[in-house]
Amino acid sequence: MRGGGELSMRVERGQSSPVVVRVDLPEQHANLDQVIESCGRRLNDPRDALPILTELNAVPRATFPPARRSRTGSSDWARVEISCVVSGETRLADCQVNQQDGGNDSYGTAVARAYNGAGVDVDDPSAATGKVVYVVVTGVTARR
Repeated sequence: MRGGGELSMRVERGQSSPVVVRVDLPEQHANLDQVIESCGRRLNDPRDALPILTELNAVPRATFPPARRSRTGSSDWARVEISCVVSGETRLADCQVNQQDGGNDSYGTAVARAYNGAGVDVDDPSAATGKVVYVVVTGVTARR
């Protein structure tokens, strides 16, 4: 987005016709940088330069401890996006939270921790080494 040019987004909702939005982004990106930083996101991450692993045979799986009982009697729904680097042993390593909606910070940290060491199912392990895998986890962070 920071490079400018056309940004095209397509949103599909059930049986309705898809909504397509096209925006011409300016080459000057100071305002975009300000918004990104205001949202608590980093502008540059060394991980951004790594290739993304797209040739997965299956989505990596992790086991989470059961949700704890809520002190307030309510449950909270969360969505956590993490990224991990594939190690030489075709395991996820150095998992970190990229974005989280809902829940508290400890939930996102627990998700990233649970995926560290998870196996990656690929046809060519040597080609997968050093690539980044993105995983999105949604769920209830506490039970009643």
